[in-house]
Amino acid sequence: MRTISFNAKLFTPGKGISWKITSRRLMNFSWLSFMLIVITSSYFELNAYYDYTVTLTLIILFSLMPIASYWGYHAKEYKYGKLEGYLSITTDGIAINEKIYSWPEIQDLQYKVGHTLNELLFDDILFDKYRYYGGPAYSAGVDSYISFKYNDEYFKFGFRLESPSHLVQYRNLVKSLYYNDYLPLNKTYEGLQLEYEEIQILKEAKRQLKQTS
Repeated sequence: MRTISFNAKLFTPGKGISWKITSRRLMNFSWLSFMLIVITSSYFELNAYYDYTVTLTLIILFSLMPIASYWGYHAKEYKYGKLEGYLSITTDGIAINEKIYSWPEIQDLQYKVGHTLNELLFDDILFDKYRYYGGPAYSAGVDSYISFKYNDEYFKFGFRLESPSHLVQYRNLVKSLYYNDYLPLNKTYEGLQLEYEEIQILKEAKRQLKQTS
């Protein structure tokens, strides 16, 4: 059986809280501040000077909402962290930079397949309107990860899927792990979100490969 490989950039989440301004945060700040001022000012009698200041502030906050909406409609998802290092997965093992983890010692393998870079986060008609409420509209592509135990130590590595073709490479790699008995059937079809017909095709493909090997 031929060796299939998959390579990707590692994504390490940042520690603490990022205070970077995003379209979603701008929308939330504008809306919550607007409502807080309206509710608070309704309980107090304001003189002309303060009434003018409050009105001006409300106008500014209200004007920020369509700006945040437009920004979110076109914005890419912001993920606090950094792209550093490389992940390589083959039917021989998992390599993280210079460290190699061989399959015979890997236990409890888990994985998640997320969006690819610049993929629409919501393309369903019911959820697409979310983009108008501060977005973001497009994915940063770093929602995928692989985790496992190795010599009784737990590891979890996030990585970025660069494109639809990159995702296809990863899906083919996962199927290859199943064909080589490194992944059980349930983790394979759950992770790849396969339908019943696709599961049957996967099982039949493995059966035929075993017969010809």
